[in-house]
Amino acid sequence: MRECGECTLCCTLLEVPVLEKASGEACAHCHPGGCSIYYGRPGQCHWDCLWLAEPSLPDELRPDIHGVLFEPFWDARVVVAMAEPGAVWKKGPPANLIHTMLADGYVVWVMQEKDRHVILPEGVTQEEAEERAKRAWRGKWQARAIPQT
Repeated sequence: MRECGECTLCCTLLEVPVLEKASGEACAHCHPGGCSIYYGRPGQCHWDCLWLAEPSLPDELRPDIHGVLFEPFWDARVVVAMAEPGAVWKKGPPANLIHTMLADGYVVWVMQEKDRHVILPEGVTQEEAEERAKRAWRGKWQARAIPQT
């Protein structure tokens, strides 16, 4: 399995209540080169983005390269793309991955600052997308709210 290495995008984008860190703020333990408490980090920091979980993805999709972090919810057939402010997710490698996920029937939620977009694969209704999102978030990442359309 891959390791985060110098990528620390999740350390900025995600809320970590146990560290009193709000989403969009850099974590106090985040330094150039990685997380200073990586091997002793709290449970809320233990998760794998799509790039870590899928070794078949090219290195160019490492989250910090394009500013887009993908989180899969395989059972619900949902992928969440969290983009840092100013990141371009509508073209290049992030857009290509989004199109691949849509072609495979996944609902893609894109969150960038306060903007929320839901992109539906062919044949999936808004209602079904919302139901999938509820299944995806049920009991997982309770610190994060379910994206609103």
